[in-house]
Amino acid sequence: MNEPLKVGLVGFGISAKVFHAPFITTVPGFELVSVLERTNTESPQTYPSVRVVRSLEELVDDKEIQLVVITTTNETHYPYAEKALQAGKHVVLEKPFTNTTDEAKKLIALAMFTGITVNLVYFMFVVLQLDPWYNPQYFIPIGGMIIGKTMTGVSLGVNNLLTGMRDRQANIEGALMLGASPKTASKSIVNEAFDQAMLPTVNAMVGMGIVFLPGMMTGQIIAGQAPTTAIKYQISVMLGVAGTVSITVLIFLHLAYKLFFNEREQFILTKRDMKKKEMPVKYD
Repeated sequence: MNEPLKVGLVGFGISAKVFHAPFITTVPGFELVSVLERTNTESPQTYPSVRVVRSLEELVDDKEIQLVVITTTNETHYPYAEKALQAGKHVVLEKPFTNTTDEAKKLIALAMFTGITVNLVYFMFVVLQLDPWYNPQYFIPIGGMIIGKTMTGVSLGVNNLLTGMRDRQANIEGALMLGASPKTASKSIVNEAFDQAMLPTVNAMVGMGIVFLPGMMTGQIIAGQAPTTAIKYQISVMLGVAGTVSITVLIFLHLAYKLFFNEREQFILTKRDMKKKEMPVKYD
């Protein structure tokens, strides 16, 4: 039988008492190990086996804890989740996820980077137990799937970035004239380009195993592999694909938008992008 997931609970207010703690302690597969209470010591009265810790650092530094559930006030969600993710923990956050979209994106990027890295290392060295790790039988097909999906994401990102810059030239120049930086003026275009680039990967993850069976899973099942094993392989690969695509597209877009501005932070489009008569401003 699999070991239960060790859980650390951050905060012991109404939400933790009524919703999270009862769920964790009654549903098979979870075990409440520690509760962060900075001043009170209420949790042992209901759950005698739990440990009370006084700081977040003490909680996330505990190697036994695998999952951190954060139930504290809204302004603590981002810094607490960031520390937990950096410590390699799984994280459950109450809503609102964060107070700003920028914080949410940073948290998502951090979660995907740490989660995907751990997942792929575990997949290659523990599940497959490759020796050497670059065994072509596995490295080439898995690498090919990840690279292929990444190329698709980058291509969509490029296309949407170019389209957005062309179609919203007046908006960008207006923002620059009002004092906005190139990053701020093009932020909405970059965000939309990222969303469009990630859409195929997200759709594939949403429909996987329900609407359709991906090629890797289908091939393993046809070859006689147990469906549960095929699912585990496919989930690992899809997580790797999602992480690689998101990080690659994010880095590309945050570098590519700068090409539309010169050293004086003026917006520029070449004649290859727009017909000369359509350009509201002539550039030398």
